Amino acid sequence: MHRNKFFRKRLISLLAVATLPMVMPFTVVHAESALTKTLTEGSATASLRYRYEVVDQTNFTEDAEASTVRTRAGYKTGSLLV
Repeated sequence: MHRNKFFRKRLISLLAVATLPMVMPFTVVHAESALTKTLTEGSATASLRYRYEVVDQTNFTEDAEASTVRTRAGYKTGSLLV
């Protein structure tokens, strides 16, 4: 009886390994198409913020001025849910 269970498990394992190469290409193709779809359905984002600052402190002889621009760029992908 114990030997029968061992052979059954062994047979199931061998069948799983034997069918894996047949199933694998479909999985890879599906993953590639899902990735392509996710990237092509995305959108670019950008944000610019200009800032001008003046500092006038009594303990310094000169005033200070600063002009800065904060730039953010990104890409929001499409949904990964299939």
